[in-house]
Amino acid sequence: MYRWRHRRGRECFVSGGIFRFLEPWLLLILHQGKSHGYELIKELKKLVFEEVAPGPVYRMLRELEEWGFVSSTWDTASAAGPARRVYCLTETGHYYLKEWVKHLRQTKGVIEKFLDYYEKHMEEGKGEYH
Repeated sequence: MYRWRHRRGRECFVSGGIFRFLEPWLLLILHQGKSHGYELIKELKKLVFEEVAPGPVYRMLRELEEWGFVSSTWDTASAAGPARRVYCLTETGHYYLKEWVKHLRQTKGVIEKFLDYYEKHMEEGKGEYH
């Protein structure tokens, strides 16, 4: 997704997205079962984001844990390397995911109305630059 942004008198096209959309994606992936950070990042890349920086993912996981939506434990049994933190969704996290879904459905309706209105406006010939 892209948007225009003004920078010191110049306009430029920059990428953008829905604010905090990483949050519901992490909740949804964890709804399927517990996972460690690297697996979550791999899944995010596969499902929705072409590039995922680890920093924001781990920050969001810490926030979700502080808020009580996610819990974590250390997996020290893995012979594949050092101990890793494993995250899982809490009961409160399940409820919070449902609230996100409700909010996203409402947002989807608003976006669809906007796009329909835009298309109608363009079809009526009112969409030309003046």
